[in-house]
Amino acid sequence: MAAGCWNTSGKSEKKSYSTFLIPDPPRTGWSLDRQLEEGGFAIELLAREKTLLVVSESGAANLWTVGRGLQKVRTEESNLYFNAKSPWRWCEFSAHPRVMVYADRTGAELTDFRASGAHHTLFRISSTSDCRSGERLLLCRYLGDVNAFHHLVATQVRRGLLIFCPFVLQHSAYVMDERFPCVPMLKCDHMMQAPPLFCHVASASDRGMGETTKVLLGSHSSQEITLLQYSGESACSSRGAPQALLRPSDSLTHLPVQIPHRQQAAAQRLASPAAG
Repeated sequence: MAAGCWNTSGKSEKKSYSTFLIPDPPRTGWSLDRQLEEGGFAIELLAREKTLLVVSESGAANLWTVGRGLQKVRTEESNLYFNAKSPWRWCEFSAHPRVMVYADRTGAELTDFRASGAHHTLFRISSTSDCRSGERLLLCRYLGDVNAFHHLVATQVRRGLLIFCPFVLQHSAYVMDERFPCVPMLKCDHMMQAPPLFCHVASASDRGMGETTKVLLGSHSSQEITLLQYSGESACSSRGAPQALLRPSDSLTHLPVQIPHRQQAAAQRLASPAAG
């Protein structure tokens, strides 16, 4: 198995990529691209048992199986719950191999491949006018390594203030259980300055003797890394306040001193925006 990232748009001026985990990536990746009508859009691919889940910015979700080809499992021409004016889409597998999570800026739904139109809300932005105008879903990740039914959802709330300070950003994280949709098992305000775009969860082997689930959230430009900890399954409880970890750009002072030009090169590399 090998991971790869290739341009699927065929246009050098537009950076659209596919990232996936499959054997013989170049040949399989290009054959998949030829089957996609909207190959010029950014596409996310996730692998499970020789099956890839593909979603494009056009709103189409496709199931691609090695040896069987492409099957369109869902199409959404607009946002799920209200018009957020955003083409961003996300999909991934859930606890059941024939059920996927389909998300956009307004919420996330569970879609069953086995039945037509079988969509169930997992999480949604509130229907109040304040939430519709200011809150957006930014991150949705399946936490299957630690719990087969848990999903992490991160949102950003933009609230208006006074004229001289037009808005303030508030970032929240939710732990959702797909067995109990629309009811957060846990909510916390992680107080990051920039929205979290990356997520890593500690696997069961990394948790040691404890039963605490550890989730790392990371931002792009500000390089923030925040640790969230919780315990429990059907009933979750927070294990303390979110912890801000050392940023890569701040770690240089803890490394051995180098000669000036190497020190400067290391500082420039560590100051680069985070990529994952």
